[in-house]
Amino acid sequence: MRLPDRLGRRAGRPFHSAIVTSFAVEFVAVEEILLPQLMASGASNLLLITDARMAALALSDGSTLPTGLGRDYALYSPPAADGIFHPKIILQVGRDSARAFVSSANLTASGLAGNAEVVIEIECKDEDGPERAIIRSVWRYLDTLVPKTPSPARDAILWARERAAWLDGPIAQDLHELEDGSAIALLHAPGETGFADRFVSLVGDAKVRSLVAISPYWDSDLSALADLSRRLAPKHIILPIDPVGHEFPKDAPFAKKVRIVALDWPSQRFTHAKILIASTAEHDHVLLGSANCTTAAFGRPGAVGVNAEACIYRRLPRGAAREALGLDRWLDGDAIDLDDLPEPVETSPIPLKAIEARQPGAFELESGLLHWRPSQPDSEGGDVRRHGPAPPRLSRKPRAMRALPLATRQRINSAKP
Repeated sequence: MRLPDRLGRRAGRPFHSAIVTSFAVEFVAVEEILLPQLMASGASNLLLITDARMAALALSDGSTLPTGLGRDYALYSPPAADGIFHPKIILQVGRDSARAFVSSANLTASGLAGNAEVVIEIECKDEDGPERAIIRSVWRYLDTLVPKTPSPARDAILWARERAAWLDGPIAQDLHELEDGSAIALLHAPGETGFADRFVSLVGDAKVRSLVAISPYWDSDLSALADLSRRLAPKHIILPIDPVGHEFPKDAPFAKKVRIVALDWPSQRFTHAKILIASTAEHDHVLLGSANCTTAAFGRPGAVGVNAEACIYRRLPRGAAREALGLDRWLDGDAIDLDDLPEPVETSPIPLKAIEARQPGAFELESGLLHWRPSQPDSEGGDVRRHGPAPPRLSRKPRAMRALPLATRQRINSAKP
């Protein structure tokens, strides 16, 4: 079952709110694939949190423009930083229950309905237990992403909190033991500890027999992988790679120390999943979610990465991950010699700096007045002109949030070219 199909299910009473994060966004995918499922679950208070530059790109690159933004859902983008805003979380909130999906999937057509992605689902009631503790951790992380100052995004958070006050309860610890003896934790960035440091500490002193890493993107020198290898000292490092189209830096010196096997994972388009598995004599330590095997995501020893990320850690009995993920084809698969691996596919980097200059800012409608806040503090003023018919009257329902995007029906004619 694909991720969107699971979102429309109701667990007892309907969910009233949904908060979704992503790096890339395609508004046609959001409005035609994601929102109908979230609304089917009962949610009318909807908030998207996406990377500012990718949201600007989606509003200005000729893609289909949103029609429900500002009416059916609100959008917030944290200010651009050195890294990228990269977590992929969907949190559905009800009065006495909640459900979270932590995944590798962007809010794009390929992410929601095409790529091979990885996702973990956690569901809870308003009852004491590890699942509720993880949901509370997800809630707190999402809450920190939105400034406390008044805004449509903060309104969405407050509206959800008023109807699910139990989400703000205490969390006793980071790692939570489940009834079956396994354990679970939410790892997120920004945070006090980097992903690599946290993962290594969770594995502990146990001897690592094998380290399996699935990642569509890597450091050019494999520095993040080399750091994990140095600290975990695995007997084998196994990297499932798609021989047809990959970006693995086969010429990096550390590439000679790993075993390459064919990924052989069915996908209509592209394997976008990110999974790390360290197997010891007793456990499989699994990390899955948004983080690629890069220093930007994992950080360095004693230092956090520059990206905002979110992953779920699972400690499972040894062999559980092998069975659940079908690791046999990789652990026992034939190695591919580096000389036989085709050259990596050259893809152009996303021009984040150029996109940042195209950020339109934000509109808010308050007391009949349309206010524009430029994304750059030093931006000069401009004219707001309406093109086409007047925009529909905004509802006062929670999902409206009184926010308008630049590109729905308004356009800025800046004084600068």
